[in-house]
Amino acid sequence: MTRAQGGCMEGCTASVEWPRGLRCLEVYDEADTTMDATPPCGEGVVAAAVQRRGRGRTGPWRSPRGGAWLTVTARREPPPGLPVAVGGCLAARLEALLPGDVGLLVKWPNDVLSPDGGKLAGVLAEQTAGVLRVGVGVNVFNEAPGGAARLAGLGYRGPLGLVYAAVAAAVWDALTETRRCLGEAAARDALRGRRVAVETPWGVVEGRGAGIDEETGALLLETAGGLSRVYCCRVLWWRL
Repeated sequence: MTRAQGGCMEGCTASVEWPRGLRCLEVYDEADTTMDATPPCGEGVVAAAVQRRGRGRTGPWRSPRGGAWLTVTARREPPPGLPVAVGGCLAARLEALLPGDVGLLVKWPNDVLSPDGGKLAGVLAEQTAGVLRVGVGVNVFNEAPGGAARLAGLGYRGPLGLVYAAVAAAVWDALTETRRCLGEAAARDALRGRRVAVETPWGVVEGRGAGIDEETGALLLETAGGLSRVYCCRVLWWRL
């Protein structure tokens, strides 16, 4: 399994090289969540057509048929800013599958958005006993929740397997070329120039988005006390 091919729309073709470090793809028709499954080859990918109890960073993730619901498993330490790094390279990989010049956005710390701000994809990273699992959900052909976006709505007409390959490649990019992927995220930063409130272990931090640190993945905020770097945890609200 070295290359996935398909049409992004009538008369348009695209291909994605499967990452050499991920040795297998196991696909279930249904699963509780791919985050609890282990690929038979150790480092690989598990996908499910339907997740009964998919999960994201802040709660359940709706995972009906027609979307891409995958977990990449690797035996390595997560680099700094991994979720936002995955978001950056995932946005770039998905853009390449779409017709025209579609500018996808990255919302720190772990979401990919459509140009109008609808949530298109989310990333969840967990490490247990030396095993790193990176879960990614992408709305493709499924009915998206209210306010969310899907690839089909942006013109995608290719096979679901091509999206699987793009996700796997993006996660591998983020693990092996983290700074490049953080740069991709910084270039697509949805929070830059906006008023933002972030929940942290030390309280709520408010400021204006000033970018994404391309070395650590931290969110940069211009606050009343100067430039702050926020490393976690959850964006409470963002607006102009």
